[in-house]
Amino acid sequence: MRSGAQSNGSATMGTAEAGVVLVVAADRRELAGIMPRSDRLERLPGAFRFAALAECKGERLLLVAGGVGAAAAAQAVRRAARMMPLRAVVSAGVCGALAAELRCGDIFVATEVRCLATGDSYAARVPASALGCHRGRLLTADRVIATAGEKRALCREAEAVDMEAAAVAAWAQQAGVSFYAIRVVLDAAEESFRLDYNRLWRGDGTFALAGLARALLAQPHQGTVELLRLSRRLRQAAEKLGEFIVGCRF
Repeated sequence: MRSGAQSNGSATMGTAEAGVVLVVAADRRELAGIMPRSDRLERLPGAFRFAALAECKGERLLLVAGGVGAAAAAQAVRRAARMMPLRAVVSAGVCGALAAELRCGDIFVATEVRCLATGDSYAARVPASALGCHRGRLLTADRVIATAGEKRALCREAEAVDMEAAAVAAWAQQAGVSFYAIRVVLDAAEESFRLDYNRLWRGDGTFALAGLARALLAQPHQGTVELLRLSRRLRQAAEKLGEFIVGCRF
């Protein structure tokens, strides 16, 4: 793939000439490990749930939280490209394991991204890094893959699953921008969720808090334990993701 997409937007922090590396996640908490490791951080007001421009060891990173799902991710990338030139795009965040050898907290770098709904596949680059990682195919689904049975059914398709990367890859391919997908495993292949997150997911890329409250009332102990466990894992995943991305060269 070629690098260096055009943009009509303005650029700050010396980005106009070479472009920045866009790191787009669904939730700002997935980006929390990058920010304290930045040499410089500038919050950017605008249409995003969260956006900031960071300098990390000579790399200029545009950090964006765009929401859950392919539509939200695609919209976030398009908006980011209008803000400033992008020389590379990283789909970042957490993923679910499909391969049994992947464990919670493992770094997973995609070499290929495949859309479950359409079957379209996209090549993904592997960044230069001194840190170890797992590599393989990342499957983008249009729903939360919530049960161990669903994961077993998909394990021949890919090693891990997310909900955004294929949409980001499709934009990058069309724009001629280098594409990367870097994820941290949140749930193992043998794990199932008790709460039905698909019923809580809304079309705007957010989860319905009122629906979550009702779900917790239906199973207060098990639901609360699951949310606390996932919240703890998400914090740990963000730290690992931040350490890895800051150490990468794109």
